[in-house]
Amino acid sequence: MTKVWLLLFLLHEVTARKLTKEENEELKEKCSVKPSVHLRVKRRQPVSNSEYPFAAALCQRRVVYLFGEEIRQRSTPTCSGVLISSRHILTAAHCLYADYITSCTHGLRPPRLSAQNVGIFLSSRCRKSECWFKEKMFEPTSVVMHPSYEDCMRNGIFDIGVVELNEDVDTVPICMPETKSAFSNHEKLESIGYGNVDEQRALQSVSYHHVGEGEDIFAYNMTLENDLAQ
Repeated sequence: MTKVWLLLFLLHEVTARKLTKEENEELKEKCSVKPSVHLRVKRRQPVSNSEYPFAAALCQRRVVYLFGEEIRQRSTPTCSGVLISSRHILTAAHCLYADYITSCTHGLRPPRLSAQNVGIFLSSRCRKSECWFKEKMFEPTSVVMHPSYEDCMRNGIFDIGVVELNEDVDTVPICMPETKSAFSNHEKLESIGYGNVDEQRALQSVSYHHVGEGEDIFAYNMTLENDLAQ
């Protein structure tokens, strides 16, 4: 069976509002790896409407004032994430910064985003920019990143963050691996994301095989360059 893995380090402390033991047991029963649908194996391809209900897209939002009137603005997706519970989104720590690439390229420290500056879309199939502004956007109550993460580091260590939503969502979350889960040699894997390799920013997937000695999931890190951005 194809597995969808999160190629990120696990975060030890998630948010102030942790899952209860009962919620965690319920989560294990209803989570999903992916629906049983046939996939053509290509380098990169769009996904169907029935796949990956746990896919999340992050946007940046801000409040501006025009002639005394409050106007809320939001961008098209800037990063990808995944729903890991009814209210928690797992993403990369660098996604929780504004103007990350531009700032780091010029040797500047990027500003961190607060919860009010982040928006979450779930299971979206938008392919054009105007579609995103009609999508339902979920608002976070908190954003947390790994305490050891250092911005602008290129090695990807500790590049993980969690966004907590202000409401529980009725969407199937992804199944998380156990702490000591390992990759088997040549195991088929898939990565999904709202890549910025084209103007559409549509949800896409890429299939590949793991090559290694079965490293523990929490110690494994991989970068897929030029296939899925962020």
